[in-house]
Amino acid sequence: MRAVRASTRRERPQRAPVLSWLTASVALVALALVGAWLVRLHGVLPGRQMMDQADLVLEMSETMPTNVPSLVMAPLSDEWTRVNHDVRGTAQILLASLP
Repeated sequence: MRAVRASTRRERPQRAPVLSWLTASVALVALALVGAWLVRLHGVLPGRQMMDQADLVLEMSETMPTNVPSLVMAPLSDEWTRVNHDVRGTAQILLASLP
């Protein structure tokens, strides 16, 4: 039985190890070139930009207690300044019209 099995088996052709290494090397170089092209095409990777925004938020959080009240109240303060100016102008007009 062994002799029958051995005679019916097909022998696989042996590849040269150099050919395997050459194929793997070419594939690796092609992958590196595609990666370099994508980085050049798209510029900086988006991960760094995300970290820049996180750093900005962290820096802003330190100054927030001092800057936010003035930023929130600034429109109201400006409006009160204009109202005060209008009241003074109205008072001067009324006082100028009295005999």
